[in-house]
Amino acid sequence: MCEGRQGTVAELPTTAKDALTAFRGFLKSPGVTGRLAAAENLSDELNEVLSAATDAAVAEVLLTLTQTDRKTLAKELKAALGGKTARIVAIQSFSPSTTVNWEKTGINTLADEFKDYLESQWEDGQYLQNDR
Repeated sequence: MCEGRQGTVAELPTTAKDALTAFRGFLKSPGVTGRLAAAENLSDELNEVLSAATDAAVAEVLLTLTQTDRKTLAKELKAALGGKTARIVAIQSFSPSTTVNWEKTGINTLADEFKDYLESQWEDGQYLQNDR
């Protein structure tokens, strides 16, 4: 762990350290690890958290994540632990009513059609995963 990160972890108030320790314990519990093992395409950040060997290593990863990465991590945990499954959505399956937009307003029509397509793919208990 780099010195700057070690300093950050060392300066955490006791309550924050306790929270991070409890979070690591939660993530390493058999029920959680089992559900996460069944999940597909875990992010690099979540894999890094899960592979961290110590409380300090977990704290380091969590404290250095960007806000976007923290939000992604939270959504990923919610999906995996909340029992949601992936529904693969193939973008190439989207068939707009027109293939050419002659006017700028056609962009809005195309966007609305794409939104309708995605909403038609939605099912409760699942999340959409784009197939590139």
